[in-house]
This record gives sequence, C-alpha cells and structure tokens, in this order.
Amino acid sequence: MAVNAPQADIAVGDIFVTASDIAEAITWLATHMGTQFTFTQGMQGLSNPLAAWSAKRGYKGLKKHPGNSTVPAKEKILDYLSLILVAADPSRAMEAAAWTASDTPAGQGLSANPAERVAVEMRAMAAARSYFAGLGWLEDQADADAYKHESFDLVLRRGGEVKHVEVKGTTQITKGSPDAGIRVFLTRNEVDHAHGHCKAAMKCQSIALFILFGIKLTAAPNEPPSATGGSRLVRDPWILGHGTLEPAAYRYHVAARS
Repeated sequence: MAVNAPQADIAVGDIFVTASDIAEAITWLATHMGTQFTFTQGMQGLSNPLAAWSAKRGYKGLKKHPGNSTVPAKEKILDYLSLILVAADPSRAMEAAAWTASDTPAGQGLSANPAERVAVEMRAMAAARSYFAGLGWLEDQADADAYKHESFDLVLRRGGEVKHVEVKGTTQITKGSPDAGIRVFLTRNEVDHAHGHCKAAMKCQSIALFILFGIKLTAAPNEPPSATGGSRLVRDPWILGHGTLEPAAYRYHVAARS
C-alpha cells in the first residue's frame, strides 16, 4: 500500500491517475459492476479522478454499448485496467492482485479474477478484526480505511496503546506438516514498516501479522465470489527476522548513457 502520495502520471484514456487510483477502481468494479451498477454508474462511486472516466472515453474497444455491463464487458474492462496497472507499477500491481493458492512450492499465487481478491481480502480483514477484538483491541471508525493509504491494514487501540496489523488472506493450505508454514507476498513498504520505518501519522507501540489461510471460494452463477472459513496464523509482535524474506522481483533502472 502506498505511503507517500504518488504523482498522477499514468494515462487511462485521456485521464492521468495514480496506481492506487487504478487499484481502487479494480476493487470497486469487481464488487459492483454488473450486479448493482452499469460501468459508468460504478465508476461514479469512486472518490478519485477515474470517477469521471467512461468506457467511451477510455476504452473504445470495450463494446458498442459500454453502458450495458454484461459479464464479458466487465471482464474486459478489468483486464484492461489490470494491464495498465502492471505496466505502470509492478510492485503496486502485485499488492492489488488476488493472492490465492498455487500448486507450486512458492505458496501464494496470483489470481486472474479481481473479484476473488476482494472476497479473500475482505474475509481475512473480518477475521482479523474479530480475533483482535476478542483480545480487547478495537478499531475506531475513523481508521477503517487505513488499508487504502497506509503500508498496513488495521489501526487498533487498547487502553492507551496502538497496534498496526498487516493482514494477509489466501486460499493456500499448508502442505505436509502443519508446521510447514505459509508463504505470503510483502511489498517494499510493508517490509519497511515491519522493520520499524513507520511513516503513519498514528504511531504504534507494536506491529502484528495476521494471516488467514485455507479460505474457501465459492461463486453462484452471475454472482460475485464468496469467501468463507480459513485458519489463522498470527505473529504478535511481528518480528520480520523470525521468517525468511525472499526476493520475488527486482526494479531495474537502465541509465540512458553508460
């Protein structure tokens, strides 16, 4: 999740936006478009510059009547936005993508369906809130959107203490021994925050990692996916050195002149 306000330098049609704006649009459309709103109505529910963007202006090849939000049109526009996000900011795209089960030893994998990410992510967030509430840690309504602009997901309070929580959801299950562990993806900002480099206005006394794994995804015809179940793995306090941090990608800058 972005910590500093980035430059709005990504072109979507004739509008310039940030990677976070695109990620927010993908989340909104995956949840609402085709079930409650047309494309244009759905975009107007956003609070960023893409609220004024229409399929006619930005994606002329979508279909002849972009206001008719059929499932094929929905998938095309989500694919289009996802491709722009990947090209513009690979690390932000990884964070915005759906982390679901993989058959490879790498553990978490990328889901091509943004709606699955929404369902898995919201299931994990609900489970984390419930777990910490049972320990007396509560979330102020004013902090409910922290995950949209901070490098962590929850701001919790108990007495005079503040805790930041990083939440990860996945359909991944442990293979072999129950002690085999779970692999999740972390962005650079999440790693920096776990190392203690906190840029949030509301500082904390401790950081926790909450993982909900083994989440079950189901979907009825023409309905968004539903996520249920899951087992929790909690590290509180979260000490990054107690796990293994592996590089998943590199950003490579090529100088114009050698």
